[in-house]
Amino acid sequence: MASGAAPCGPVAAGVFCPPKRRAGDEGTPLGPLAFEVNLLGFLQFGPSVRLRVRVGPDLYLSPLVRFGFAGALNYVFWGGDGIAAGTSLLWFLPAAGANRFYAGPFSEAGIDNERDFVVVLGANAGHRWRLPNGSYWNVGLIAGASCDFWDEYLFVAGMLELSWGWEF
Repeated sequence: MASGAAPCGPVAAGVFCPPKRRAGDEGTPLGPLAFEVNLLGFLQFGPSVRLRVRVGPDLYLSPLVRFGFAGALNYVFWGGDGIAAGTSLLWFLPAAGANRFYAGPFSEAGIDNERDFVVVLGANAGHRWRLPNGSYWNVGLIAGASCDFWDEYLFVAGMLELSWGWEF
């Protein structure tokens, strides 16, 4: 060890040690967990709250709850109300820095304002800007198709994503 260098390992309690890199790995590693809220959802089909859990290298499983009753466009199209729960699987593309592009499928099931059962399948893609304090902003697009099984209709829609979150 070079003179003045901090030791890293189990005996280095309280010493910051950068994460170990694999051969060919680029960029700052993402945290194993993250929590986020899609704030732009208030103006669209409802804000969503997601927990991201790492299930593989740069791959995250994200259970979510979307509060349709809190979205302005929900009132324009359907008179408001509704709630849904689902999951997404997001892959974060490798990058040279801390910020990353991401993409992946999602699904959710919920109840609309008429108490009908609705299923949504779609995709989510965007870019994450990570801040030094562990928080981040996501900007992206969410697009999918919604199927109402009671009224038997298919509705195709998209939402812009502006989410604030925290990695830990």
